[in-house]
Amino acid sequence: MRIAAGFENVVARMGCELSDHQVELLSAFPEVLLLLDGDDAGRAATEAARAELAGRSVVRTIRLQSGAKPDDLPTRALKWLINGAQLLDLGEVEYRPRPKST
Repeated sequence: MRIAAGFENVVARMGCELSDHQVELLSAFPEVLLLLDGDDAGRAATEAARAELAGRSVVRTIRLQSGAKPDDLPTRALKWLINGAQLLDLGEVEYRPRPKST
């Protein structure tokens, strides 16, 4: 559970679309960071959410490699990505770990 890892104000999306009510709730925050699955549906949902929240909040995204899920990330990497995106004022970060050597 990510709250146990020190992350606060975490929301898990169910499905690929934001409802009007969800957009309204998220818009109350000055900054929103989107981290969805690295598959086609997750990437499309990220772009749709970014467009819906644009102009209401600062929107940052973390893109994962194809097929990866947020739960696949080690907590240390997740903290680095989130903090780095915020501290460096980045709009988008792409996470592509090095291939494991055999």
